[in-house]
Amino acid sequence: METLSTQILDLTAAALCVTTFVVLVGTLWSRPRFRDISRAPPIIPQSIPYVGHLIGLLKHGFEYFEHLGAKHKYPIFTLQILGKHVHIVNSPDLIIAVQKNPRIYDFSVFASMMLPRLFDLDKKTMELASRDLPYSGGSWNLIVETSRIFHRCLSPGPSLEKMEQAALTRILGYLDKLASDSDGVVLDLFAWLRTMMTVSSTAALYGPQNPFSNSRKLERALWDWEHDLTRLLLAPAPSLFARKGYHARSEVIEAMTKYLEWKGHDNASDLTKARYQAGITHGLSIPGIARFEIGSIMGVLVNSTPTLFWLLTHIYRDPGLLAEIRAEISAGSMKEQWP
Repeated sequence: METLSTQILDLTAAALCVTTFVVLVGTLWSRPRFRDISRAPPIIPQSIPYVGHLIGLLKHGFEYFEHLGAKHKYPIFTLQILGKHVHIVNSPDLIIAVQKNPRIYDFSVFASMMLPRLFDLDKKTMELASRDLPYSGGSWNLIVETSRIFHRCLSPGPSLEKMEQAALTRILGYLDKLASDSDGVVLDLFAWLRTMMTVSSTAALYGPQNPFSNSRKLERALWDWEHDLTRLLLAPAPSLFARKGYHARSEVIEAMTKYLEWKGHDNASDLTKARYQAGITHGLSIPGIARFEIGSIMGVLVNSTPTLFWLLTHIYRDPGLLAEIRAEISAGSMKEQWP
């Protein structure tokens, strides 16, 4: 017999699955390769030669890509930044095509340029991570092995089920707390969802010693870092031009370093355990592994939180849709009778 709590868990799982469908902006940084310019994706002009688009990115962040895509309506286009070509993929179909051709579009080249600035990786750590080591089935570097770990641990099976259960149990706690307030409560929906997703998702990753479980300060640092990602990636002196995000990132790295030093990963998800072991295999230090690990946090939260917000906003702004969903839940659930 399914209880109302079980039904809520099932509904939340379905909602989280829906949030994974997002239109991603794919970027490929390379030297200009189109000898026949007529075959290149359309080039978007800039008001200031060489740096116009760079200024736009520093000012507006990744929303600048969205603005250009909406304005020009191209499925793929080119930006010239400091003499380089950046190709922006603005179509879900083309993004899938790019992802299916890793031998043509080598993301590891882009990652080797991006990761040191985003995660504060030093030269030695990047050299160790870039070494090809023998694995079952071939030889590859840490970036490739990390991708394989994600595919393995997030495929249907016990590893994914364990993470889902940990996350959904935390989410149910937030929902029960709202339901227990008989007088109702007024809240900032986005802020509430952000906290819920941060705590539940990191609990799924890092287990009972999750450093984000009871630290609002660390949660704020995580999102301050996320807010400054563009500046950290592009600004010439991040400690000056992205000061808030720069110091917030240091807080997150310090917390993850302590978590690994205290062996918190021993009781974590299979994904976290495997990523840690891969880092050790490639010779990374604990602080180096911590820096790579914070990428998992950002990958989990950056898209899911705003997408869940817009999903719920869409449902609640449509009375007919809201009534239909509530009726479906009510028909499929049963209330427990307490003695």
